Amino acid sequence: KTVPNSVLCLGNAGARWIDLSERPENKDSAKVFVARAIGYLKHALELHPTYVNGYLNLGLAQMKQDDLDGAYVTWKKAQKLYPSNPFLQSYFPYLAVSYMNKGVLAGQKGNMDEATKYLEKAAECNPNSYDVWYNYGGIYFTKGDWEKAKIGFENSLKLDPNSENAKQGLRAVQERTGTSTTVAPATAPILK
Repeated sequence: KTVPNSVLCLGNAGARWIDLSERPENKDSAKVFVARAIGYLKHALELHPTYVNGYLNLGLAQMKQDDLDGAYVTWKKAQKLYPSNPFLQSYFPYLAVSYMNKGVLAGQKGNMDEATKYLEKAAECNPNSYDVWYNYGGIYFTKGDWEKAKIGFENSLKLDPNSENAKQGLRAVQERTGTSTTVAPATAPILK
């Protein structure tokens, strides 16, 4: 309030509101605090569109609001400005887990189009995650898209060559596509 156009003050205020939202005693007010953080951070970014920390914190606030796509877009802007930012090295994998969990849940509810959308985003956010690729394969297997299921299981095996679950998933795809001569009995992979 004292310096309403100071980017640093606005950015710090946004970050502190996020911090306050995480305290157990503020559990009932967390959503209000995150909304305040977003207001401060958006204003900071209006004033200084290349303020990387503003994008980083805004993405965190969006994650707290379960706005995964908003966080994705925001962190991509930060990445464009500062490609080697060390925080993004952990933020995108964190986002990938959230997308993956939403995809698995959608798949369990039978909404395969929504599930594949989330798993595609998860793989984009963290192409080095065994869990993401395994569930990617499982979702596409369930959907009957053998080529994408194969990609998922093959990528998961690149990350964990000893995974019996991924081997089983790949054998099941091969059996359905006729690309293997010796396979174990095919069963749909279980989503984690």
